[in-house]
Amino acid sequence: MNSNIPDIKTVTANLQIMSAIELDLSVLYKAFALLFPPERKFWTSIAGDEIIHADNIKRMIALLLGKKLLYKIGNPLNRKALLLLRDNVQLYISDAKEIPLNENEVFSIARGLEESIIETRYLEYITTEDEEYNDFLKLILKETAEHKKLLETKILSRSAGNK
Repeated sequence: MNSNIPDIKTVTANLQIMSAIELDLSVLYKAFALLFPPERKFWTSIAGDEIIHADNIKRMIALLLGKKLLYKIGNPLNRKALLLLRDNVQLYISDAKEIPLNENEVFSIARGLEESIIETRYLEYITTEDEEYNDFLKLILKETAEHKKLLETKILSRSAGNK
């Protein structure tokens, strides 16, 4: 194997961090649902999607290990950036429990986090020709983009004075 390509242990460890970020986002969005009951359905729905994303990443790991998929590095991963993203999500979880946040802030926080996930392109970390793996990946990317768009719509609506 090319020495520039991380071994499977490193790849799966990085994917596990990605899965943990998705679970942390779910916890954060559930906290937002509790803070703002009128938006509970919205936040609960997105939180549920994040749990599915985490499960899908775990399935992707299982495919890599179980099928011993051939893979190559797609988007090189900056592990420090990934860990920093997770730290930020966890900090926002603490803030949601301890610091009074308004609805505009929580929508902006969530949009920023969803955008960070898209910008880091961490889900494009490895590429493979396995259809099942790629189906999980496409679903996560699609839903993350949809979350960002929904959050932008909420922010625009709120700035126009419509709740």
